[in-house]
Amino acid sequence: MDKDRFKEFENRIEKKMDELQASLFITNKEVLTIKEASLFSGLAVSYLYKLVHYGKISCFKPLGKKLYFSKEQLVDFLKSGEIKSDDECTKHIQKHLQKNINK
Repeated sequence: MDKDRFKEFENRIEKKMDELQASLFITNKEVLTIKEASLFSGLAVSYLYKLVHYGKISCFKPLGKKLYFSKEQLVDFLKSGEIKSDDECTKHIQKHLQKNINK
């Protein structure tokens, strides 16, 4: 392996280590900055700003400038668009029909 390829490989490893450290840091926090919220959710920073602007996601602005996000609210938002599988829909329908039959 030549020096250039080794250096490139070393840089990629360092970048991955930095990403892992950031992930571990975020895991222990309850309130996230917009960059941390982006890393945590996988959503782009610009998209998070857009969601806030249109009132689709809540945030905190304690000093009137920087945005902060509750990790719990981010998880709730990400789970809100759940699409049920065919099997789950069938079970829900059967449960609903059974409830109406028993009335």
